[in-house]
Amino acid sequence: MGGRSRVAAQLLSGFGFKQVYNLTGGIKAWNGVVAEGPVEINLDLISALETPTDVLKLAYGMEQNLAAFYREVERKSSDGDLIELLNTLALVDC
Repeated sequence: MGGRSRVAAQLLSGFGFKQVYNLTGGIKAWNGVVAEGPVEINLDLISALETPTDVLKLAYGMEQNLAAFYREVERKSSDGDLIELLNTLALVDC
């Protein structure tokens, strides 16, 4: 319901990014245009023919992998602030 994106938006704002947006209600609140973009950011995974269930399954799998990434970076880091941040991000429910 947007918990992880809220944390990410706050983090980006804290780093000085001026145009940061977070959709209230998370992905369930989205009713806009279809995503399209370069393969480099994996939007090729979405063809616009998927059902909402298909997209949620894909998104959930990506979130699980992102949490695993956070845990791995956390394991390799010795920076206490970074470890705390990564732990928080890994625990946020999507």
